[in-house]
Amino acid sequence: MARDLTGTWIVSELSPPDGVDLRFVALALTGVAGPDEQDGRPAGTLCVAAVFPDGSTVTTTAMLPGVRDQMRQMSVITALDFLRKQLLGSHAAR
Repeated sequence: MARDLTGTWIVSELSPPDGVDLRFVALALTGVAGPDEQDGRPAGTLCVAAVFPDGSTVTTTAMLPGVRDQMRQMSVITALDFLRKQLLGSHAAR
């Protein structure tokens, strides 16, 4: 679990050291699956971060419905859709 449930912390953990050439896309998820809130974040909070081979990063936070198991399933679907949109958008021709 990310210390503060923010995309910024996730990105800092995924960012490569200086001089390291990434040949992949890193995708990370964290959040609160419930049933209770955590660190002031309500159940259903999902934070997603992606780091691309050029070192650029994108993050998003979403609120997902459902109980714990549904939240976990929707987290994967939401994160992969977020990555798909990024790859089809600004990162498509890199």
